[in-house]
Amino acid sequence: MRQARSLVHAGGEAAGARRLRAAGAKVRRRIRSLQGGWFTQNFPNFANSAAMEALQEHGPQQLFRMSPLLTKLVTFWSLLAFFLTDLPVRAATQVWSGTSGGLWTLPANWVSSTVPGALDIGSFNLSEPTVVYLDGNTSVLGIELVGTGPLNLFGGTSNFVLQNTLDIGAAGLFLGPTAGALSLGMGTTVNVTGSLSGSGGLLKTGNGVLRLSGTGGGGFTGDVTVNSGILAIMNSTALTGVTAPISVGGASGFGFSGGMLVLDGGTAGLTLSQGVTLAGRGPLSSNGGAALLSLGNNTISGPVVLASSGGASAFAAGYGNTTISGPMSLGIGQNSIITGNGNLIISGQISSFENSNDRLLKSATNLSTALWLQNANNNFLSTVRIDSGFVRVSDGGALGRNTSTANVVFQNGALEVRADADTIPSFASKTVSMVGGQGTMILDRALGGSGLNQTVTFGTFAFGNTNRTLTIQGRDGYGVTLGTFGNMGGAGNSNTTFTNSSNGWLTVNGNAQV
Repeated sequence: MRQARSLVHAGGEAAGARRLRAAGAKVRRRIRSLQGGWFTQNFPNFANSAAMEALQEHGPQQLFRMSPLLTKLVTFWSLLAFFLTDLPVRAATQVWSGTSGGLWTLPANWVSSTVPGALDIGSFNLSEPTVVYLDGNTSVLGIELVGTGPLNLFGGTSNFVLQNTLDIGAAGLFLGPTAGALSLGMGTTVNVTGSLSGSGGLLKTGNGVLRLSGTGGGGFTGDVTVNSGILAIMNSTALTGVTAPISVGGASGFGFSGGMLVLDGGTAGLTLSQGVTLAGRGPLSSNGGAALLSLGNNTISGPVVLASSGGASAFAAGYGNTTISGPMSLGIGQNSIITGNGNLIISGQISSFENSNDRLLKSATNLSTALWLQNANNNFLSTVRIDSGFVRVSDGGALGRNTSTANVVFQNGALEVRADADTIPSFASKTVSMVGGQGTMILDRALGGSGLNQTVTFGTFAFGNTNRTLTIQGRDGYGVTLGTFGNMGGAGNSNTTFTNSSNGWLTVNGNAQV
């Protein structure tokens, strides 16, 4: 304990002195707690020795006075155990060489002949596309991509689809200024619990899954692009530092052809402050996929662009209530599809520059979910087509500014109008068509409102085809007035039907040609 005292005398209780004093106190407590039974149990020959007599008569302190060597041994091992449990372990960086093929688990493929473990960083300085086979589930402290060549990770030992996981710990994923793509094979999952860092772009390719659940403190400033497979964001800060919109691309054709951004915030939800540009229908475009899937009560506060992809771009709310509070822009020459078994609330302004039919679609799902258009200043020119569930509005301005075809086209879905007297007049210029299929109107006071016995008046209305039924449902005395044009029905069994289940009036104005 002389070293501890000298440190104290030199000017205050330094950290090293405190550690030595604590270790010494620990040794003394262990010595005082020793009993004769412990010695006889572990050292049978000790029972009849002079040392045993000293222990019984004077306690363990006398035993250590008789044996200085024993004192040194006990002190040494106690101090060694104390310091080893407290000292931090420094991570080693293992650099990939690939000199003996592509197996991650083969030591000869690493410069130091050491496969990185859970406390190591794996570094890839690649000048050309490189395939690495994980050959099992693997954990590392971090990964560095510092070369220009793409890193292609597959499960197993070949290109066959095998489910393998690479867990990247606290050191996270570093992307150098010229980092190549990170491509993950089918069935391969990479979980990053640390932060992204570096200034290079994150380009996700391949049909595997990259999950980011870090806190975003790594200072990452690069772009994020998902060309294929899935990039899953698990919390609000995973992409801290990213200023450019997240780009999700891919064809809208058959097979595994596109990328998907997944927001997995759960019931607590997350907020994505970055903008997103979405094109295509994700990895499973032929099966009703989406370029963005929101799971939970998430919010996107940045701009959302449903870009042109040559076919359709889709946004899916898997469950919970997803809110888009930033502006939203619809693409040109394609359908912008809203789908999924969750609700989507769009409070930001929606814009578009095309008045073709069916450009904003509420698509078919397993549950009757809602698309709630809250912004009364929406200025999109396309039609809202309702295929499933319902579209909710409180102001006619939320239905856009289409004046050449129709604001709303029913195709077996429902339009819910929740309005009080101050916003009801805004629907008078909005047109409705049933050219696509059956339809339902739901009418009631505004949420939290006090309206009673109100009539919502729409502009022109058309069945648009034969064998159509429009169902009116209303509460609190709400009814509807419709203008008409064109042929309302056909002969024989080709009939058109109004079914009024509301407790208000249904009024049809105009010339009804039957």
